[in-house]
Amino acid sequence: MEQIKIVEIFQSIEGEGRNIGLPMIFIRLEGCNLRCLWCDTKYSYDNENYTKMSLNEIINKVNSFKNIKHITLTGGEPLYNKGVISIINNLIDKYNILIETNGTIWNDELEKFDFNKIYLVCSPKPKEYFIHKKILEYCNELKFVIDKDIIFDTIFSIIKKSSKKVKITFQPENNKVEFLKKATLLQNKFLEIDIEIRVIPQIHKLFNIS
Repeated sequence: MEQIKIVEIFQSIEGEGRNIGLPMIFIRLEGCNLRCLWCDTKYSYDNENYTKMSLNEIINKVNSFKNIKHITLTGGEPLYNKGVISIINNLIDKYNILIETNGTIWNDELEKFDFNKIYLVCSPKPKEYFIHKKILEYCNELKFVIDKDIIFDTIFSIIKKSSKKVKITFQPENNKVEFLKKATLLQNKFLEIDIEIRVIPQIHKLFNIS
C-alpha cells in the first residue's frame, strides 16, 4: 500500500494570492528541491516533521472537514513529492484543487487531469527564477514575492513567456512596508505598459491565523 509523506493536513482560510479568504483544506506534503532563505515552512523539508499516511488515511482526514470545496496542495514543493498524483486522482472529483509550486518541477501525469478543476499557482524563486515550460503553459497565477532583489526586467521576462490567461500577483516579502512600497512602484511601472497586477499581503501572517 502506497505511503505518502505528509507534514500536516488542516483547515484554515487561504492566506495569500487571488483565492485569499476562501475556506480551505491544506495538505502540506513533505520535501522540497529548493532552499530559499526566506522560506517560512522549512519544517516541511527537514526530513523529520512528517507522517507516512496511506491514501485512505489522507482521504478520511480530508473528508472530516465538512462542506469545504477547496484543497491547497502545498509544501515544501508538492510536485517534488511522488504521492501528489495519487492524492489529486483521489480528490479531484469532489474538490477544487489548488497547487502551490515553485515552478521548477513538472510531472507529465498532471496532463491527464481536468485543469478546470485545478488552479495552478507558481511562485518563482531566486536567483534563477526558472519555471518549467509546462508550468508556464498551465499556470493560472504567477505570484512574485517582492523582496530587495527582484527587479522589473526579471518579472517582465517571465510574463512574456506565460500564457495569456495568467493572472499576476505581487506579494511583499513578510508583509514588510518597504516591500509593499516597492510592489506598488512596480505595479505602477507595469501599468504604463498596460499590464494590471494585484498587490496582496499574506493575511494569515497579518492576523496570526494558523
